[in-house]
Amino acid sequence: MGFTKTTNLFYALIIQCFLFLHVGIATDSIISSHFIKDPETITSRSGNFTLGFFTPQNSTKRYVGIWYKSQSTVIWVANRNQPLNDSSGIVTISENGNIVLLNGLKHVIWSSNVSNKERNRTVTITLTVTIGTTLIVTCAYIMWRRISNHPVGEINAGGAPVEYTSDNVFGFGGLSQVQLQELLIFNFQKLVTATNNFHPSNKLGQGGFGPVYKGQLQDGQQIAVKRLSRASGQGLEEFMNEVVVISKLQHRNLVRLLGCCIEGEEKMLIYEYMPNKSLDAYVFDPSKNKVLDWRKRFSIIEGVARGMLYLHRDSRLKIIHRDLKASNILLDDKQNPKISDFGMAKIFGGNEDQANTRRVVGT
Repeated sequence: MGFTKTTNLFYALIIQCFLFLHVGIATDSIISSHFIKDPETITSRSGNFTLGFFTPQNSTKRYVGIWYKSQSTVIWVANRNQPLNDSSGIVTISENGNIVLLNGLKHVIWSSNVSNKERNRTVTITLTVTIGTTLIVTCAYIMWRRISNHPVGEINAGGAPVEYTSDNVFGFGGLSQVQLQELLIFNFQKLVTATNNFHPSNKLGQGGFGPVYKGQLQDGQQIAVKRLSRASGQGLEEFMNEVVVISKLQHRNLVRLLGCCIEGEEKMLIYEYMPNKSLDAYVFDPSKNKVLDWRKRFSIIEGVARGMLYLHRDSRLKIIHRDLKASNILLDDKQNPKISDFGMAKIFGGNEDQANTRRVVGT
């Protein structure tokens, strides 16, 4: 089918995230002469993520991880199996360009072990790096959670870490009761073949994220491939958000995410193919707007309403789409509607009814 699954994928993809490196010296950077020493931290330029040292509750061990700054939820831990016994650790860049964690005796406790022909001596923890980290963790986590149940830490607003299990590693209450669909990791070359090398004739549309292509796998299954534009910084954040959100949802009026592809600079999302494309093609095209009679239009309205009701009330994750429009309503072969494009979606806690945002979203 053009995808691979392996028990070692989680660790391999974590290491791959460090290939998203930028050169530059700033407060969000690590260089060989500017390291992070416990208890120091650095925050991404976007202000969304923090890298540093932490101690889980009921433990004296020290770990290095990345967490959401606002929610203080750890999303990745470097030395999960090799904790430090004291606060003497430092994070720096080795001579071969790898990120390393050293103890007080300057012994290497953990290393990224990345082999790169163009090794940079500087690591910038920018939005690209941290979003890339989160994205890779997310894709790998869906499969890893069935294999391992190692605890990670959550740091609350007061700075006191509490125990956190892999079932709710992303900080969503009640996640252990939400069934996660299997997320497949697709091979890039198989997607190239499926889309005829992303031929323009297979292009279904273009958005802020990047182009979407129609493809067909070797077994005959038709798919839609959303390919991240390398020039889209916003698209990278939307990519991560969509993986986090859609992978936890199952409803007949929501588009189904089949998997993702992360190879080098290529990042893609693979969805079920909707043969009738989007609703706007019928509503705003004078040559097609008569295809949908009022009975079918009412059925589409009902389907969209059911999907929104599930997101707002019936889903334990309580998701606000924030970009619902005709072009984001896809129609299957029977013209049943499915809500798509969750790049702008916002996840609320069970008791939350409002939240702040730093950017204008929607259309």
